[in-house]
Amino acid sequence: MSKNLKRSFILLFMLLIIGTGNAAGPDESVIPVYAEFLLGGRLNGEWVEAEKIADKLIASQTWKAFAFDRQLPDQQGGMPRREEGPGEYWDITFPDAGEGGEVILRVASDKAAMPRKPRLQSGGLETYEKIVAGYLKKNGITSAPKLRQVIRVDLDGDGSEEVFIVADNVDATVPVTVANTYSLVLFRCLKNGKVETTALRENYNHEGIEGMADSPNAYKVSFVVDLDGNGTMEVVIYGRYYEGFWYEIHEFSGGVLKKVFSEGLGA
Repeated sequence: MSKNLKRSFILLFMLLIIGTGNAAGPDESVIPVYAEFLLGGRLNGEWVEAEKIADKLIASQTWKAFAFDRQLPDQQGGMPRREEGPGEYWDITFPDAGEGGEVILRVASDKAAMPRKPRLQSGGLETYEKIVAGYLKKNGITSAPKLRQVIRVDLDGDGSEEVFIVADNVDATVPVTVANTYSLVLFRCLKNGKVETTALRENYNHEGIEGMADSPNAYKVSFVVDLDGNGTMEVVIYGRYYEGFWYEIHEFSGGVLKKVFSEGLGA
């Protein structure tokens, strides 16, 4: 056999090994996202539900881990399991996660990052209280504005911070809706040279009602993370009611925040 022919066989053998190694690894077109019971993600550029993501994961998958305002060390996760009742949800075990009650967002992609940290504003809240008061007055609620979160973060890296205002005076842990209560998530951003405020979620309760179907909703901005590595961070909002809760993922583009995925668990 000639030297050139031997080189060709060796090169072909090496290409086969490399190809086999790639096939056994994680699919880079998949970006799985997991938090508590939430499992979903991006598949070939589209947001899809858990069933289409679960079979794309591999054993001992490496996940990027995030708290609200910081990135945590990478974690190794097990294979997803479909849990039955009460309610149906997907569970993934993380042996190296440690103890603690902090909810963590995990993303099985090297692209995920937190290029800019969200921060809670604690002072100088008068402007935001007036904004919430205006929404309440417009919708027939006479209660005082009660701010839960004012979060500042530059979502797209243009140097201008966006603001989230979360306000409520409800108790979402009981099946009782109290009159003159509310819950709001407002989003403020600079658009065409002007600051605009948009209501992402708003609930106004004008009368008292008892019964699980009438439990009020409460909200929280839980995570702000660049899930797909494109430089613009996605926003994960947590919502809850009596015996139920859910997560929503929102994408930011052109000054607009759009919900692209949601998953929940509850009665």
